[in-house]
Amino acid sequence: MKIAILCRPVQPPWDSGSKNIAFTLAKKLALRGHIVYLPTVKGSSFGIKNVVSLDIYKSGRFGWQEKICLFKKILHLKEFDIFHFFFGLTPFTATVLNFLRFVTNTPMVLSITHVPKRNIFLMDCILDKRIAVTTYSRHLKEKFSFMSPEVVFPGIDFDFLAQRTFQHPDAMRKEHNIIRDAKIVLFAGEFTWKSGNDALLKSIRDIVKSRDDVVFILASRIRNRSDIKEKKRIVNVLKKEVSAGKVVILNVVPNMPDMIKFADVCILPVTSSCYKVDIPMFVIESMALKRPVVISDFAPINEAFQEFIPGRLVVPGDSFSLTESICAVIDNGRDYGEQGYLCANKYYNMEKLVMEYEKIYRRIRFGQNSELLY
Repeated sequence: MKIAILCRPVQPPWDSGSKNIAFTLAKKLALRGHIVYLPTVKGSSFGIKNVVSLDIYKSGRFGWQEKICLFKKILHLKEFDIFHFFFGLTPFTATVLNFLRFVTNTPMVLSITHVPKRNIFLMDCILDKRIAVTTYSRHLKEKFSFMSPEVVFPGIDFDFLAQRTFQHPDAMRKEHNIIRDAKIVLFAGEFTWKSGNDALLKSIRDIVKSRDDVVFILASRIRNRSDIKEKKRIVNVLKKEVSAGKVVILNVVPNMPDMIKFADVCILPVTSSCYKVDIPMFVIESMALKRPVVISDFAPINEAFQEFIPGRLVVPGDSFSLTESICAVIDNGRDYGEQGYLCANKYYNMEKLVMEYEKIYRRIRFGQNSELLY
């Protein structure tokens, strides 16, 4: 098939789960004989057989100007078998899909990456058999049952992880000025999830006061002014109440798998999913790399705990629960790591994701019972 995967600019930094999934999906589909087009900044090239650059964007950001460029480009994409969108359910998405229904016969897949802040009605699109809606979690399938979305869990490329050479722990310690034999607790959420930051800060204070062997790394990307403001607040609190060298704060992590591999425990104690509908890739990557996780007990994040137990679930916003769980996992987390790997390999393997999307492509392109691939 000739497939256009349409999303934000596909290029470094790899700090967006949907962008990472789109890129890996394209590579895997290309290996299976499909021709896949990916949107990127003009002049970029992927250098991968059967993966073609769509020169759409002028920059790596994804504001309104870039969205308009994408919309204009879609109108000129001819003779494609599938349009696959990785976007949130927004007025822009709804407008584009409804318009495309009348100007193209190309079947479409909408993979919802976050829920709307207000109700967006796509009933006309939903009734169109040429459009399939998918989501990353069972939580959204239930919440938006009127849309009849199909659940396709996000995926990890286990082949890539198996072949990857990770940065040596000693080099990581030297780079971040961390003492040898320290236990590393990694947080890679977003500062905009500030409703959970107060519990995190209290837990950090309590743990570093009672234990000399723990160092926290906060690896959160800065995306907007709210992030900058919240980061300043966190830095000021930590400077006043935590000894130097006990917390490392990073703005950008170019290679998150290296950081996860370096950590002893990976945590995501948040009180809100901020309209996101999936299990964060940080949690899934941590499990795939056999690192125990400590995460908040609410949907969809807690869907990571299927029949396996990859770590501890904590009460959202409860610093005591968080502190107790982090310490318990630090002292005895090996079994959690093994359980996490089994869970990620069974439910969040990229090969499974590719096969699920192929089935959807065949159904909406050729018909429910078609076995044609290309």
